Amino acid sequence: MSELQYGVVRAPAESGGEWRWLFDGVGGSGDLAVLRDLARKRPFHLLAPGEACLLTHVDLPLRNPRELERALPFALEDRLVEDVDTLHFAVGEAAGESGRRAVAIVARGLAQAWLEALRAVGLRPAALVPEPLALPWEAGCWTLLLTDARVCLRSGAEAGAAFDATGVALWLERLLREQGAPQGLRLLGEGAGRGAIEAFAATHALRLEHLPEPFDPLAAAPAELARGIVLDLQHGALREQTRGGVRLWLAAALVATLAVGLHVGDLVLRTQRVTQLTAALEDRAGTNFRATFPHIRRVVNLRAQAEQELAALGGGGGDGAAFLTLLARSADAFATPGGPRLVTLDFRAGRLEVDVEARDMQAVEACQQQLRAQGLGVDLVSADARPDGVLSRLRLSVAGA
Repeated sequence: MSELQYGVVRAPAESGGEWRWLFDGVGGSGDLAVLRDLARKRPFHLLAPGEACLLTHVDLPLRNPRELERALPFALEDRLVEDVDTLHFAVGEAAGESGRRAVAIVARGLAQAWLEALRAVGLRPAALVPEPLALPWEAGCWTLLLTDARVCLRSGAEAGAAFDATGVALWLERLLREQGAPQGLRLLGEGAGRGAIEAFAATHALRLEHLPEPFDPLAAAPAELARGIVLDLQHGALREQTRGGVRLWLAAALVATLAVGLHVGDLVLRTQRVTQLTAALEDRAGTNFRATFPHIRRVVNLRAQAEQELAALGGGGGDGAAFLTLLARSADAFATPGGPRLVTLDFRAGRLEVDVEARDMQAVEACQQQLRAQGLGVDLVSADARPDGVLSRLRLSVAGA
C-alpha cells in the first residue's frame, strides 16, 4: 500500500488536548467528528506524543512472546518512576544472539483513552507509533525537529525522545555518552533550542544540516512509516480494545477464566511480589526525595513537588545550571555496577556534596577518577570506615569554576 493511502493522526499529550491530522498532505486539527469523515475513507497511523512515551532497550534472551511479556516489567522497573502495573509495553525484535530489544512504554490509561475516543466515532488506527520514530532517519545521523519551545529527536532506528528545548544540551550530551557521536545532525524547523544545538555541533565537530523552513511535525510521517513500523504500541490488551464484538469478548473471557483456574497460585505469588516491590520503591523514592530536598518537611505529592523543585533550579540562573550540569556529568559514575552507591546529596554555593557507600577506598578512588574524566573537580571531604565498607563524602564542582 502506498504512503498516500495512509493518513497520520497525532494524539494529544494530555486529556483535553488537541488532536492533529494529515491526509493527502492536508493538515487539520480539533474536532474528532471532522477526523471521522476523513479517516473513514482510508486507514491511518496514530502517533503517540514523544513526551508520553519512553523508548529504551533491554537485554532479554527470551524467544517465547508470553515469557517476554511477563519478564519485561521486572527487567525495567528500576528505570521507571511509575508503577509498572499502570504501564503498557511494546517490544521489538531481538538484535542477534544478544537478546537486545527495543522497548516502547506508555501509560496504559492514556493509551486506552486515545483508542476509546477514536472508537467512539467509529475509528481504529492501523498502528500506534511513538512520535519520534515517525521522523526521517538515516544511519549515523540524528534528526531534531524544533517547534516553538519543544524538541522531538530521533537518534536511531528504534531510539528517540521529545522534551522541552531548555534541556536540549543535557539530552544531547547524555546521548553522546550512551550512543557515541553521530556523523551529523539534521535540524528541521525553528525554535528555542536552535542555538544550543548549533553550539553542540560545533563543539563536537559534527556536520549540521539545517532546514529552517516551517516544517509540519506530521509532514514526514507518512513516508517514513511506509518504510515499515518499527514499534507498534497497539498490541495485546490495547489491540483487543479496538476490535469489539461479543463473540471475541466471550472467547477472551473463557480463556481468561481457564487461565485463572489453572494458575491461581502463581498469580497470587506474583501479586504479592508486585505489592512488595511497589512498597519498597515508594519507600526508597521518599527517602531519596527527603535527602535531596531536606528543606521540604511535608511530602504530599512526591512527583509534583520534585518537578517544582527541579523547575525552580532550572530557572534560577547560574546555580540552577550548575546543579543540572553536576547531576548530568556525575550520573554515570554513580550508576556503575559494583561501584559506590549514592546515599545523599546536598547542593549549595555552586558545589554538590554527596555521601556514597563503597566496599573499600579503592572503589571510591576509581569513582573519583571517573568523575574527573567527566570534567568535574572532586575533593574527598571525609571517609569513615564501617564493618561493611566505607562511607565517604565527596565535594563536586565544575572544573575551572
